[in-house]
Amino acid sequence: MKIFLPVLIIFLGSVILMAKPLDMFVDLTIESTYNSNVLKLSDTDISRFKNELDTEKFKIDTVDDLIISAKAVTGIKHTEFFGHTQIAKITLKYDKYINNEMKDEAAIGIDTRRFFSRKVNLYLGYFYYPHIYVNRYRSVLDDAYHDFTYTKNVYTGKLTWKVHTKLNLNYKCEFSQVYYDKYFTEYDTDNLEHALGLMYLASQKVSIEARYSYKISTADGEDAFENPVAIDVIKDASYEANIFNLEFTFPRLFFINNSPVVFSASTRFEQRYFQSENVRDEYHLGRDDAIWQVKGALEYPLSDKWKLSGTTRFEKRITDSPYSDVKTEKEYDLYEMGLSIIISL
Repeated sequence: MKIFLPVLIIFLGSVILMAKPLDMFVDLTIESTYNSNVLKLSDTDISRFKNELDTEKFKIDTVDDLIISAKAVTGIKHTEFFGHTQIAKITLKYDKYINNEMKDEAAIGIDTRRFFSRKVNLYLGYFYYPHIYVNRYRSVLDDAYHDFTYTKNVYTGKLTWKVHTKLNLNYKCEFSQVYYDKYFTEYDTDNLEHALGLMYLASQKVSIEARYSYKISTADGEDAFENPVAIDVIKDASYEANIFNLEFTFPRLFFINNSPVVFSASTRFEQRYFQSENVRDEYHLGRDDAIWQVKGALEYPLSDKWKLSGTTRFEKRITDSPYSDVKTEKEYDLYEMGLSIIISL
């Protein structure tokens, strides 16, 4: 977080100095979401929780929860001296979990999109997540349960090129840093992801976007310890992943009072291959994960400044491991349903 304020000052200063006319905007989003499995627990863990077993591990009140989210996006749209348009934004977001307050999350970010021409634009963004709660696990330092939490920095660059009136190509590079609490520093991770995307405007009624990503996640492992020999089991959560995305958008699915209803449906499939070579690291040695996600969304403009949006999501993880206990503990499924109001000021 130390680098965030200097970056923010430089970012805003450059926007003001280079800008000609300024158009400011503010978007507010209020959302309520039901999540059936907020900690992504396996069926075995859900059963243990409901039967009040291993109470030191489960500090949640309920497996599912209702999440109330508020997001504010304020930005400036301006034209630079050379006639190029640039949009700069600041985003603040907070998620409040009604039953499990340890899961409350916040995020702050800055991003900008510069249009070099009608065909080429560049997006740059930085987001900071100060506290993300995952679950409770045993630490190798004292073999006791502790909260498994982390902070996260995310840096993103994306270049989009309109090669044809109906075809856009894009390349994204994203780097993130994950820092866990003092009991789990072996999980501190650097992530690097490269993605290639293709969006095809089939007609005015449907567009199709496909994207492939390759991700490398490198955890500290034994480098996190001053004396790794003293640690019984050193866990290495490093992995490589192939990620496939496919999305269909129907900007005019149907009309209500002459206003179009936008519908989108997407699917995401991720293959993770863990890289641990420690024969005692049962949670990661020889483990592969397949994570499948399906999303749907409807958006309807209530007026020029108000929009209503409904979303749904299903997610499932299937684990392959030489150890049956790992498969039992790591597989999960969940679904979400959300409703939000977006206000443009």
